[in-house]
Amino acid sequence: MSGIFAQNVPIIPRKITKLGAEPQDPRAVKCVKSVYSLKNLMNGIANPRYVKTAITPHLSLLLLISKGKVVGAKVLRERSFSILYEFKDFFSGNGDVRIPFDFLEISSTHKCYKVYLFLKKRIKFGSVITYGELGKILGIHPRFVGFCMKVNPFPVIIPCHRVISKKGLGGYSAGIDIKKELLNHEGFVF
Repeated sequence: MSGIFAQNVPIIPRKITKLGAEPQDPRAVKCVKSVYSLKNLMNGIANPRYVKTAITPHLSLLLLISKGKVVGAKVLRERSFSILYEFKDFFSGNGDVRIPFDFLEISSTHKCYKVYLFLKKRIKFGSVITYGELGKILGIHPRFVGFCMKVNPFPVIIPCHRVISKKGLGGYSAGIDIKKELLNHEGFVF
């Protein structure tokens, strides 16, 4: 296997059942500006700006945007009634967050770069992978994979919640209850 883009990588989907998002009142949820339009507004602005978007009916994501890029994110246990365009598919239970990897402020020299890139590109909505499987695919130790998940500055955008233990869920920096809720939103039953 050469690099992280080897062709026959065995990704094992563990989707049990599709629950979808909790039914929401379409009148209460409105789509707001895109991250890309925010990028144009904030390009060249040195001061960071926070933007909140819904990710599930009960969770929000607080994005920190500076100099035209997302520089951080934090999962919040609170409801938001606005959804950035790039989060519509994820919120409705139909797909991933549409923020490309190069819009995230992460250096290619960051030691977790290849782990994050692989997760973003290969582990799609409704599938999971274990720490061991991911480590084997990338040729790194599973504990290092766990470390990368712990320090992930872009939860949900880089789907670290989809990396689980072979004996259970494993950990999550925002709390195991939030990891369960995110995976439940993607169709997993525990």
